[in-house]
Amino acid sequence: MAAAALSCVGETSRARESAVQVACAAEMAGLLPLRWAATMLCEGTGGLDAGMTSSVDLAAAIDRPGGSTVG
Repeated sequence: MAAAALSCVGETSRARESAVQVACAAEMAGLLPLRWAATMLCEGTGGLDAGMTSSVDLAAAIDRPGGSTVG
């Protein structure tokens, strides 16, 4: 995702903005693993917007039905 590439070149503000957009779009589309990954990037580049679910809570939701966030 572009947000990860932006964070690698030091564009953390732009990376965070992009990650927030991806996390919100993933939430609307029901794409939990993508939402989790984008949320982790948000947390690593400046934090979550108000009302966003933490990556820890999203990971628990993935792990509950038998998925795994451990790679």
